[in-house]
Amino acid sequence: MSRKKIPGEKSKSLTNTSYKGNLTQNQIKRMIKEAKEMAEQDKIARACVDARIELESYIYDAKNSFLSGDGLQQVGDKRGNVEIICSVRAASCWLDEKQGATREVYEKKPNELRGVWDPILITYTPS
Repeated sequence: MSRKKIPGEKSKSLTNTSYKGNLTQNQIKRMIKEAKEMAEQDKIARACVDARIELESYIYDAKNSFLSGDGLQQVGDKRGNVEIICSVRAASCWLDEKQGATREVYEKKPNELRGVWDPILITYTPS
């Protein structure tokens, strides 16, 4: 780089050493590896969130049908009603407490709830 000399000034030489931001091959490989790892972690996290959303929906639907007054309430069996209502509320509390559960745990919970609800519903559902 050069500039015009002003009369009476000593001449100086400037060297331009601009950094272009080039990455080495090792840096590029490391960044690609990290991106792949993060993509895998994102995939796992997304599957967990999806499983939780499905469970929330299942519990919400159960609440609406069992606790609304026009669902199981009309059957008339108090023991079955109480058991289902308690299990719906317990499942809702469980979901609030288990914010960081794994996908597998969220996927197993609806089967546990069906294990409680289905026998009662089958017993008291008219044929």
